[in-house]
Amino acid sequence: MPEYLGYLLVDYSFLVLSVAQRFILFSAAGLLLVLLIARTFRLHPHRMAFIWLLYLVWLIPASAPLMPSLPQGWLAHMGLQDFSLSDPCAALPIERLGNTILPFAPFFNTKVTLFLLWFAIASFLLLRLALKRWEFVRLIHRACTLTTTDLQSLLLAQRAAYGLTRNVRLVSSDEYPAPFTIGFWRPVIFLPQTMLNQLDRSTLMVVLAHELAHIKRRDDLYILLQHIFGAIFFFNPLIRYADRQLSESREMCCDHMAVNQCRIPPRDYGHALLRVVEYFRQPALVAAPVAGFLSRDIHVRIRSLVQLPGKRKSWLPIALTLLGLTGVSTVFGGINQTPAHITEMQQARAALVHLQPVSPLPDGVLISGVDILRPMGCFMPHRDQYHSGIDLQPLGGSAPVVAFVDGRVISVTTLPAYVGKLVRIKHAGGFVSAYARLDEVWVRKGDQIRAGQPFASVGATPRTDHLHFEVTRDQAVVDPTFLLR
Repeated sequence: MPEYLGYLLVDYSFLVLSVAQRFILFSAAGLLLVLLIARTFRLHPHRMAFIWLLYLVWLIPASAPLMPSLPQGWLAHMGLQDFSLSDPCAALPIERLGNTILPFAPFFNTKVTLFLLWFAIASFLLLRLALKRWEFVRLIHRACTLTTTDLQSLLLAQRAAYGLTRNVRLVSSDEYPAPFTIGFWRPVIFLPQTMLNQLDRSTLMVVLAHELAHIKRRDDLYILLQHIFGAIFFFNPLIRYADRQLSESREMCCDHMAVNQCRIPPRDYGHALLRVVEYFRQPALVAAPVAGFLSRDIHVRIRSLVQLPGKRKSWLPIALTLLGLTGVSTVFGGINQTPAHITEMQQARAALVHLQPVSPLPDGVLISGVDILRPMGCFMPHRDQYHSGIDLQPLGGSAPVVAFVDGRVISVTTLPAYVGKLVRIKHAGGFVSAYARLDEVWVRKGDQIRAGQPFASVGATPRTDHLHFEVTRDQAVVDPTFLLR
């Protein structure tokens, strides 16, 4: 059971690291496309916010990987086949294994170590996010409900202007210095007591209008999801840039909604923004997991109010963005849904006969053959249901392992869980052979090797008591059983 769990850890570490690599590459390509769209069109903040949100959402299926691929023939015809990312779901189980780096921890290869490091940091960031969120919830519970007639009448008037039917509660205290909104279904607006004492009614009206815009858009939920997304993909600086752009676009959207719905003159709204900045003098809510009023680039928000860009109802930039992102992920990173198959024995013999193959373990006994009970995919709940090679047991203990045809060594790997070493050899005609559970290896990466040349040994320990031998050709499994006849 521990060995099985260790193999699962290795498999899923390989998958997570592959997804992370795809995520970084797609985030760069998608970001260039979004910046090109933003540069070409003079977009309204509502459209720009939607495009940034579309970009972040697109990264999930594109990197997962869940996007279907164009037919391989089409890609080859367009000359794009060499630029496509590798399909992690097509990697055979033996290809997912990597070098172990800790002798006393047999399953800790490089990929597992990186996976566990990512998991630890992401868990810490998510826990910190949950604690921050809980602090704001407790702050709301400790705050006093505002019942002043002036503020309640102002709140009712602005709720009617937005068409909000949900009840909105106003609270205040001196425990936090900036206004914010929290709550998905029962929204609460927090106003600092010092702000109520020092700012005039027109400024408070702007603050309330902005926070009600967040409630109308249900931004508290989206902001929380955005913070969770950022915590999981903390390793990518491009996501932090996109996250900031989305946050700024969201604040500008709320500014425009407040101006339009509550009929506040844009210049008056801008003056109120400046008064709040002068009152507060630092962006406390920039990294907070709640919908606030302040942001880093106040001058950009004011300029957006005075110089309203673009038409809000133009769908062309969104359509171009969606088409471009889908094209990028489909052409360069799509997943070939055709499951791996076993090459017929007659076809394998015909393709290999001119290479004069030999048995990799001349005196070995076949104890297990190629057996694929289900199509291989990204998730393998049970490794034994996908046995893509044959197992040969030596007679009389340790025995030499030979190359089955001429080739070049492309990798020498120390396998996890004390199951020996792995050697992979590339041959003519697109064939690749793999030899696992080896005791000693006498070749290095890049060495040329001849058919029948001994290069390793097997059978010296209980965990290396047999040779696992695989042959593949263009991601198709070749059944090498005919070599034994």
